[in-house]
Amino acid sequence: MDLTWTGDPLDVNELAFAVLAFDAAPGAITPPSGWTLLSSSDETGAIPPCYARIYYNEGGANGAQTWSWANAANAAGCGATWDGIKSTSPVDQDGKVNGTDDSLETSSETTTEADELLVYGAGQAATSLSNLTFSAPTNSFSIIVQIEETTARVAAALVARIVAATGTYSSVLTSTLAGSWNTLFATFFAGTPLDPALFPHATMQLPSRVALPRAEVIGY
Repeated sequence: MDLTWTGDPLDVNELAFAVLAFDAAPGAITPPSGWTLLSSSDETGAIPPCYARIYYNEGGANGAQTWSWANAANAAGCGATWDGIKSTSPVDQDGKVNGTDDSLETSSETTTEADELLVYGAGQAATSLSNLTFSAPTNSFSIIVQIEETTARVAAALVARIVAATGTYSSVLTSTLAGSWNTLFATFFAGTPLDPALFPHATMQLPSRVALPRAEVIGY
């Protein structure tokens, strides 16, 4: 899959995120050059299961970006970029939670600096082929981008908030369907003061596909 993203190439102090969700074990995942696996979580307590991964890139991605994985699985993914994030060692805190209902909660993370970007990736594999979407994140978080899926029972979303004070933060995201889910939450240091009105820089979607193993391509 090739998706054209009209955002500018990533610059220093610009951070990109991509969250991927699968409805079966993907096996070994090969990300594009420059992308770091931040966190992974597997929920196998319901059928279908959900396997989620979140990656970030510290300003080194230009052009089409391709993920590939080894095993057959339906997949969905999306991402976004932000300006003003610390260019090296940007991660402050991270955590993950999984479950099997329609209320996707994050871990609670305590920031160590006043000015930080809070981001979580959500992935879900539902038990029905009905429309699977996310809404209403709590605690002043916003859905930045999501990929909805009506045929393959798997969806992903990227949710974020910018804060200007240290504290303990968490959120709950509502799904239209019950099913296996994972949330992967992290907080990131600012490289320059962050303005909540200025995010994100750009967004991307990776539509769900079947008949894997295969590669998926995200274009900038």
